[in-house]
Amino acid sequence: MAAVRGVNASNYVAAGRAATNNFINTVGAVFDNSPNYTKIGETKVREEAKTKIEARKADAVVAEAGIKAERDFRIAQYKLDSANAIVKAQESNRKAGIIAAASENIFDAFKKQREPYMPDYSKYDDYFNKIDADIAARDAKNRDPNNTFGIPEPIPAPLPQPLPPLPTFTPANSSPAPRPNTYTDPSISIPNGTSTSLQSSLPSSAFKKTSTSQPLSLSGFRGEVYDYLTGYHQLNQNQALGIIANIDRESSFRINPPGGDGGNSFGLLQWNNALGRSQRMKLNVPDWKTNWKGQLDHALSQNQESIYNEFVERYKTTDYPTPEAASEAFLREWERPEKTELDIKKNNQFLQGYSQSNFI
Repeated sequence: MAAVRGVNASNYVAAGRAATNNFINTVGAVFDNSPNYTKIGETKVREEAKTKIEARKADAVVAEAGIKAERDFRIAQYKLDSANAIVKAQESNRKAGIIAAASENIFDAFKKQREPYMPDYSKYDDYFNKIDADIAARDAKNRDPNNTFGIPEPIPAPLPQPLPPLPTFTPANSSPAPRPNTYTDPSISIPNGTSTSLQSSLPSSAFKKTSTSQPLSLSGFRGEVYDYLTGYHQLNQNQALGIIANIDRESSFRINPPGGDGGNSFGLLQWNNALGRSQRMKLNVPDWKTNWKGQLDHALSQNQESIYNEFVERYKTTDYPTPEAASEAFLREWERPEKTELDIKKNNQFLQGYSQSNFI
């Protein structure tokens, strides 16, 4: 205010400027001399942090001291246990083995502290070793050089060995005389057209299958079938012999043989059950077990599946040059076996047997 009083009162502008400068200087002096609260706050935070750190250090020291005390206590306890073990050993046995007994007790006292738990796998090892031994034994059997335990080697089929011919058979003329209804065994006779169960009444040798070209006579039942095919069904010689060779191979001319193909095939021509062929045959020939003519009628009828109906019609109208050609055609398109080529050879062996008997 002294500055204000020292100026000319009429000069208001100068007086105002002087008053403003004086106020600013006064406020600045107040700020310059006031406390620095920011520094005070930072100082307080630092002090509090130091206090906490020191407290934590003190806690760590106390904790460490406690741990050391616990350790020392446990060590002392272990030593005491060891001493007690030694004393007990000395009390129980004061003979020559006292030192060994004390050592054993000390070992038991510290064993769990020194060694981790180890599971016992010995039983598992024994079990798997036994399995390995069994596998090795079976492998040794399979590799036996004498093939004693392995799969037997296939036995090769014997080569055809022609046998002396049987009595010859003279084929019938265009108007054949009735054949005597007797089989190879003269003690067995069946009236013409009578159905019978052959597999139970005829000796097995009469229908034995042959793998070679053994001569076969078409007398007896084979002759009856041949006459029925050429007479009633009007087949020529090659057509009839083609069917007869297939019957020989399939059933050895047994009307109701034990089911082939694992019990899945039936009758003279072994109708198979896989595609419903045997069911249809049994439906059309209810007495098929004893009615061989009914079986042949069905085989050559138009009451089968379409592919067989078409083939039968074609078979009846085809003039095959040889019985082998007719037999192969009937096998491929009517029988339809799994081993076609092998069965064709078997059919040809039967036909060769007929030829050696001077029938063809």
